[in-house]
Amino acid sequence: MKNINKLSTITTLYLLIIFTPPASAVEYFTDVVTPTNLINLYLGTVSFTGGYTVATTDEIGVFVDDGNNGRLLVGSCNIGVDGNSEMYRVYIYGDDDTSDATKTGAYHDDELIFVLFKQETGSRVSISESDFLTETAQDLTEPSFPLKFVESQIPATFGYLNLTKHLNFITYAKYVSVPALNIWGQIILILVIVFSYFYIKRKKNFENVYSIE
Repeated sequence: MKNINKLSTITTLYLLIIFTPPASAVEYFTDVVTPTNLINLYLGTVSFTGGYTVATTDEIGVFVDDGNNGRLLVGSCNIGVDGNSEMYRVYIYGDDDTSDATKTGAYHDDELIFVLFKQETGSRVSISESDFLTETAQDLTEPSFPLKFVESQIPATFGYLNLTKHLNFITYAKYVSVPALNIWGQIILILVIVFSYFYIKRKKNFENVYSIE
């Protein structure tokens, strides 16, 4: 009976992954690798401090090292699923053909790098381990750090991986920059200042002469 219940749980989770669409299509983290049958699924909630609220236009991207000193986007999602505006569900895809030199997904034990995109400010925000809080959930594997991709022929599901991020975006005033003057520009500027000084002084002397008369 225990094995039957376990099989039922796995079947339910698999159907959830295959047939449940995300909240809406991502618009920022769009360059995701081609989906494969090697899937890790992370579920959790998102909350912000610093006066910002979660929106369904906010996105999460998950990256791995691409092997060429860069990053490969292996999963992304909007925030807001299953009737919960603060919940996310991100599908992370593995490379199902590691025989070639081209990396087209996460490898087993690749460290997962989560990145947040806040649509309201157009800002991309790095997420560190200290921003996460794990929570146990029935039939889900509790996440452990560092977060790593697990190669499995059936979807590996992890949860809950809850994110609380302090956002403190600073808007800087825009200043008009004045280019530095070359040597001729400096000479001309000095001549203008000197000419203006003597012109004003002469004008005052002229006005004083006429005022005495």
